[in-house]
Amino acid sequence: IVPGLVLKAMRKRVIYDVHEDLPRQILSKEWIPLWLRQPVSWLTEALEYITARTVNGVITATPHIAKRFPPEKTAVVQNYPILGELVAESRQLHHQRPPVFIYVGGITGIRGVRECVEAIGILNESTEAKLILVGNFESDALLEEVKAMPGWQYVEHKGFLARDEVASLLAEARAGLVMFHPVPNHVNAQPNKLFEYMSTGLPVIASDFPSWRELFDKVGCGLLVNPFDTLALAATMQQVLEQPMEAQEMGERGAAVVRGRLNWDCEAEILLTTY
Repeated sequence: IVPGLVLKAMRKRVIYDVHEDLPRQILSKEWIPLWLRQPVSWLTEALEYITARTVNGVITATPHIAKRFPPEKTAVVQNYPILGELVAESRQLHHQRPPVFIYVGGITGIRGVRECVEAIGILNESTEAKLILVGNFESDALLEEVKAMPGWQYVEHKGFLARDEVASLLAEARAGLVMFHPVPNHVNAQPNKLFEYMSTGLPVIASDFPSWRELFDKVGCGLLVNPFDTLALAATMQQVLEQPMEAQEMGERGAAVVRGRLNWDCEAEILLTTY
C-alpha cells in the first residue's frame, strides 16, 4: 500500500489488487498477539479506505470484498481455475477409484486439518479409506501435533507437488475437501481449490457456509457439513463411497459449470479490460 501511494504521488497510474479481505484476515493471524489484532485490523481498514480513494483502480477477488471499495473504480476478477490445467489424461469412473479423499493447498489449523484427520480415523472404524494431503504445513509444531492423532495412520502427506502430479492424484480421488473454519476471512471467501476440484470432475465436501451453500444448492456439485463436526464429516465421506454414481453426477455438474463460466478465460477478459 505504501509504495502504491508513493507512486501515485509521483503521478503514476496505480491499481490496488485485493486478493483477501485483509482486515478480517488479520483477526485470525495467530502470529499477531490477540490483543493487537483488532487495532491492526482497524488500521489496515483505514489504510485501504485511503488507498481505494487515491489509486486509479481496484481489483478484488470476490464480490464480497468489492463491497468495501468505490464501485465506480472497482472490478471483480475471481480466482477461477485455468481450463484443463488439473485434468489428467486418464481418469477412472468414481466407482473404480480407490477410497481416497484429498486436500490440496496450504495446510493450517483454521483450514481444518485436525478435523479432516480425525474424520478419516472415524471413517476407518467401519470402512477402509485414505486421506491425501498435498501442500506444506504452516509449522512443524502443527505437523507433529497432527502426526500424534490416531487418524494419521490413514493419511498420506505428499508435501508440495508440481501441478501435473496434483492432477494425477485428483484423478484417483473420490472427493476433494475444503473444511475451512468459519473465521472472518473464510465465510465469504471463494477458495480456488474448491473450483479446481470441480474442474476435474471431483465432488466437493466443504464447510457449510451460507455463501457456499448458495453455490452448492444452485450447481449440485457436492455436500456441505459443519466443519467442526467430525462425525458428520466422516458420515459424509462414507456417503460418497457408498453412492459412487451420485458422487460422479455431482462431479460432472461441477465440471460443466466450470467449463461454462467459472474459469479463468472469462475472468482474464475482465482483468485485461480493467488494465
